[in-house]
Amino acid sequence: MSTEAVGVGIIGLGFMGRTHLAAYQRAEADGLPCRVVAVSDRDPARLTGKADPSGNINSGARDEQLFDPSQVATFPDVDELLSSDAVQLVSVCTHTETHVDLAMRAMRAGKHVLVEKPVALTIEAVETLIREADRTGRICMPAMCMRFWPGWSWLKEQSASAAYGRIVSARFERLGAAPSWGGGFYSDFDRSGGALFDLHVHDVDFVYHLFGQASAVNTVGTLAHLTTTFACDSVPGQVVAEGGWLTSPSFPFRMRYVVEFERAVADFDIARDSPLMVHTEHESREVELSGLNGYDGEIRHAIDLVTGRADRPQAPLADALCVTRMILAERASLEAGHPVPVDA
Repeated sequence: MSTEAVGVGIIGLGFMGRTHLAAYQRAEADGLPCRVVAVSDRDPARLTGKADPSGNINSGARDEQLFDPSQVATFPDVDELLSSDAVQLVSVCTHTETHVDLAMRAMRAGKHVLVEKPVALTIEAVETLIREADRTGRICMPAMCMRFWPGWSWLKEQSASAAYGRIVSARFERLGAAPSWGGGFYSDFDRSGGALFDLHVHDVDFVYHLFGQASAVNTVGTLAHLTTTFACDSVPGQVVAEGGWLTSPSFPFRMRYVVEFERAVADFDIARDSPLMVHTEHESREVELSGLNGYDGEIRHAIDLVTGRADRPQAPLADALCVTRMILAERASLEAGHPVPVDA
């Protein structure tokens, strides 16, 4: 187990890159062995350490000076960052079509990788990345932050322990205003995959995390706003997830679930002062949650993996492959207008 600080490089300083940066800085401030030592972006303005805030959720990224360029190496050329011996872990926070290429180049340079979601839009691309991770022996973890989000990690724990019995139904909802940032990337569904891939992926991943791969899906709506019913063998009732980018820029971000156990109902709503409530036969009570968020959790877990404090990723690339299969089945169902099986 290493106690030396892990040198971190961040590729891409848009909304998600700034989110990773802030989470690494909080981890370092809390005593974890990590330090952001290098950043790379094609936009020279972002390499000054200042960036305009954007995004649809409070990630904890700061609006002031994000980093000190006299203390953090700045590279317009990503290969210069990847050649730096000071970097051991790379966060890939760029547009989706670059994820696999950058992650592979990082691993070939001897770096471990935390790659933003979705990993890719095709099965073949994810499989290629898995093979490269196996070949290089480097850690490559998809940044599936909901597995670490307070209230969602709690849900996984309750499901695993069966403290309230088994889950009999589950409904997830994730809605927000259509992204106005990204230079047209998000509105180009061939590149972003639409809300189906870029936003709804969080709930598909969590459905997989809880229940394994669905046997079939039935999806209605559009690539921008859809609702899916998942056929999950372990759940006697329905498993439903709605996700979408809405047309009104003033619509507040909404992230919630209602999950029914045999002996309780768990109810999460990020907009409430107390996001998680549990309703049992005798009472409704608040569940106290950590003040950190899912980005903090995934990044601290990545540091633990690199330093040997954890021996296996909580979000392995193999899971990203299964989640991609489920999303592609959803797209096929959307196009066909009827339920379709999920390919094994």
